[in-house]
Amino acid sequence: MDVTQKKYDLIRLATNSLSQAVVVTDMNGYVAFVNAAYTRLIGQEPADIIGRRVSESIPEVGNMKASLAHALATLNAEGAYQGDNLVCDVRGEPKWVSMTANVVTDHSDQSSYIVATISDITFSKIHETLQHRLLCDLVHGKDLRTMMAVVCKEVQQLIPDMHMSIALIDESGRLKLQAAPDLPKWYCDAIEGLEIGPVTGSCGTAAWSAEPVNVSDIRVDPLWAPFRELAAQLEYRAVWSTPIKDTDGTVRGVFAFYSVRPIKPKTFHWHIVDICAQLCTLVFERIAAQERVNFLAQRDSLTGLYNRGYFQQELHE
Repeated sequence: MDVTQKKYDLIRLATNSLSQAVVVTDMNGYVAFVNAAYTRLIGQEPADIIGRRVSESIPEVGNMKASLAHALATLNAEGAYQGDNLVCDVRGEPKWVSMTANVVTDHSDQSSYIVATISDITFSKIHETLQHRLLCDLVHGKDLRTMMAVVCKEVQQLIPDMHMSIALIDESGRLKLQAAPDLPKWYCDAIEGLEIGPVTGSCGTAAWSAEPVNVSDIRVDPLWAPFRELAAQLEYRAVWSTPIKDTDGTVRGVFAFYSVRPIKPKTFHWHIVDICAQLCTLVFERIAAQERVNFLAQRDSLTGLYNRGYFQQELHE
């Protein structure tokens, strides 16, 4: 065995013992080496990736190709890169990863390579992004619509190729949109006040059944039959809706994810759905409790009439 082969085998043995994925590429991004952790993370064997670019060998998700191209450009210009990127494994499962990369030079022939370590941060990224921002808004007393818009925007950062909406159910059993920052206005106007029922698209059906409704193609699914003309005008194909419940199981609202591609939810999406359901329930209950406190501060709990505190406040004003 020659010295070069022995060095390569030692490097492979050492990196295969690491829990972090390791990728070595040339300065153009063509892969020269991956370790065992990369295979576990992405699902590719070395033979399937070596000699190819990562962005060209796995399914596209969000702005993955653009973000990886930015990382490569930064490495060529500055010699180092650190950032979070949304990628996809060979099964089509999205993952958020943290990547740290540096340029190293082989002084024997002055050739340069990029060595990157990659860690799966999917769950921590989701929790950090959604929980931290929303809990801060709760503490600062933001109103319901503002907080729901925050949830939509943050989710759309996590899943760039999807849009989100959140609606409450009023006393008459109709949907009242609270946030849908990137859905077309004409569509929002069309579904505002929609009465929930067993065949009322994704959101109306989920609210009525108190169960998630995941439609992978609204143009052919029977639940969207009454809205076929509306669906034909939308750029979206898949709409997944989840009921928002109180702790006692009462459905208070519903949120939905809209995708331009006819796809079904994956583990990544289900985790975000679960977090959103918990956070929306927390927000709704917090708002309801505050409204109850405000009511009792001004009205008699038995009669519902204005109390002395209310009239004293009016006099002072």
